[in-house]
Amino acid sequence: MNRKQIILMVLTMVIALLTACGSNAEESSAIENQNEPIVFKLTHIESQNSDWQKTAEKFNEELSNLSNGRMTVETFPAGQLGPEADMVEQIIAGNTDFGIITNAYMGTRDAEALNAWFMPFLFSKIEDASKMRESDSAKQMLEELEKQGIKGMDYLFAGNHHVLMKNGGMISGPDDVTGKKIRVIGNPVVQDFWMRAGASPISLPLTEVYMALETGIVDGIHMSIDGTATSQFYEVADDLSLLSQISFPAIVMMSKVTYDSLSSEDQKIVEEAMKIAVDWGIEKVISSEEEYLNELEEKNVNIHTVDDLDSGFQEIRDAMYEEYSETNPLIKKFIEEVQE
Repeated sequence: MNRKQIILMVLTMVIALLTACGSNAEESSAIENQNEPIVFKLTHIESQNSDWQKTAEKFNEELSNLSNGRMTVETFPAGQLGPEADMVEQIIAGNTDFGIITNAYMGTRDAEALNAWFMPFLFSKIEDASKMRESDSAKQMLEELEKQGIKGMDYLFAGNHHVLMKNGGMISGPDDVTGKKIRVIGNPVVQDFWMRAGASPISLPLTEVYMALETGIVDGIHMSIDGTATSQFYEVADDLSLLSQISFPAIVMMSKVTYDSLSSEDQKIVEEAMKIAVDWGIEKVISSEEEYLNELEEKNVNIHTVDDLDSGFQEIRDAMYEEYSETNPLIKKFIEEVQE
């Protein structure tokens, strides 16, 4: 063996040794990182006493149990980290790890298919809406969020939206709301429905709604039963029509930056813990809705059950289904899957 061959052999052995050492160091580092405690951040806009916050706390409990205390969640409710626009940007950047973000907001940011959830009168109760979480179209909507740097994990609900009026009587069709000022969420699809009905939809921050009802700035509000009860709007308005015009979902999301930084084992733990928490949270919303309805009855709110929409809002409903189905194939697919 000549000198050049000997040098080449020695260099090859050195490179192989260094490569092995580097690989072992990386594996060792990965194992060490996997064993290090992780504290995630989760944000949402609902209050400290809300079912969303209780769901977040349930997620923390399940995550801690499944990871043997290694992974936990610090929650930031009530918009502590800013408005939802800021929350989502923080999640995309990986500065915040999880969010429960309203579908009303997400439907306005390059995810128009999510507006399928706001097609009127799709669901008479939350149980029906919850079943659609497992539909192909609903899952595809979540997958589409990845292009924004978001891992869509699930849907959580805040109850069906009904109409609370100040001296308005029962709402069962467009004639009952024509010319009325109705506070609605800031989503163009929801606003579109009420404009078609002849009402004047007004988007106001939740903190301003009580005063707006009391002073007559608005004649009524489009809101869930729990929101009506916990915000004490029944003190200034006393006619509640159980319209179930929409179910109000939120997107349970995770930063893709954070998700991709986890080991496959930790990803599975996070997904399992979140699934348990959301299932639990939806059951909590369902049971709370009944409790809040009983509370409103005790507060002498006039509860109106609306049995027949065919004579009132059917034409608007059918027109919106047709028009929005033409704008987005996922909206069309979602409506069809609900109606199957």
